[in-house]
Amino acid sequence: MNSFDVKNYVEFTGLKTNFPGLKTYIAVGGWAAGGKVFSDMVSTAVNRKAFIDSALAFVRTYAFDGIDIDWECKISVRITYNNRSFLTYARSRRR
Repeated sequence: MNSFDVKNYVEFTGLKTNFPGLKTYIAVGGWAAGGKVFSDMVSTAVNRKAFIDSALAFVRTYAFDGIDIDWECKISVRITYNNRSFLTYARSRRR
């Protein structure tokens, strides 16, 4: 996170004051992030819990309404493993 990010997060989510119906989301990932970081993140229950806990703390701290997880799966990543791990991760988010 850059030093100016916090200011931008607060300013961005603060728009909800003037636009009460506005929902704000933070996006993580994308093609440049690669698939391995997400594969590692969902590979164990401990890793999934760490991500979920930190994501919840982040959205609560900066008043985001949610997170857009852009998990790009490159050809070199084992697709079957990722699909199974992602489903486990998605199910664990239901609290």
